[in-house]
Amino acid sequence: MHATRSTTRRTEIVRSEQFLEAYLWQSSSVLDKALEVNASRRVRETNPLYQPIFDYLAGQCFREIDWETVEDEWWIGGKYTRTVYTISAACPGRIFGHNCLYERKGMVRTGNGWLNIGQ
Repeated sequence: MHATRSTTRRTEIVRSEQFLEAYLWQSSSVLDKALEVNASRRVRETNPLYQPIFDYLAGQCFREIDWETVEDEWWIGGKYTRTVYTISAACPGRIFGHNCLYERKGMVRTGNGWLNIGQ
């Protein structure tokens, strides 16, 4: 029997060295993805550099699973915040709390799927 090798692919979402980096991680053996955002503490979420991250998350069900402050003299301000999000391959519904794409679109879950509110 041969073991199946899992591969992991990293896709760059945004990269502004020393200020903001975001990478999407996808494993061949796991359906969900991980989004890693590394941001200098001097870059606020209102900065236009964040727009590609917001654009990506706008079309996903996701939840923040981890964050930490990392000291690194290479980054502006000598520190950055690493935040990791799970990007769900399919909406987990009420299995666990998350930022739900369908709820953001004003939809509700029914026994047969999703329904636009007002239909």
